[in-house]
Amino acid sequence: MTKKPRDLLHEDKLLALEVPSALCFYAIDVIKDRWLEAEPIIMRDPVWACEYAKTVIKGRWPEAEETILKDHRSMYLYARNVIKGRWPEAERVLIINSKDPIYNEEGEDLRIFYEMYVGFLRSIGKDLDIWESETEIWEE
Repeated sequence: MTKKPRDLLHEDKLLALEVPSALCFYAIDVIKDRWLEAEPIIMRDPVWACEYAKTVIKGRWPEAEETILKDHRSMYLYARNVIKGRWPEAERVLIINSKDPIYNEEGEDLRIFYEMYVGFLRSIGKDLDIWESETEIWEE
């Protein structure tokens, strides 16, 4: 089966819209590979950066990790589905926000993502030494 040629005019129009979700889906469903021209736009959104890393890159996307760290759900999903292990950079944020209720725009208590992260680590035979991690955070 021959590969269908890419429609560059359509891609240019899609890029001009600057909608991370649409660009991510296009990379997944049409290009079926990395779409380098779209990556700077996709990496602006933590949800879609996480999905792109998982589905397209199939591994860590260091250039987007700073953005992913801005969203608790994306942090947890990136650690679970992309890194498949501990993510110390995310632990710092999750631990700091695990004490008092803080709510995101969807009304979710952000502490739930800390609990989900710890549960994930336990499920893969790892543990989060909270005192060790907190000491690292407060000593910086």
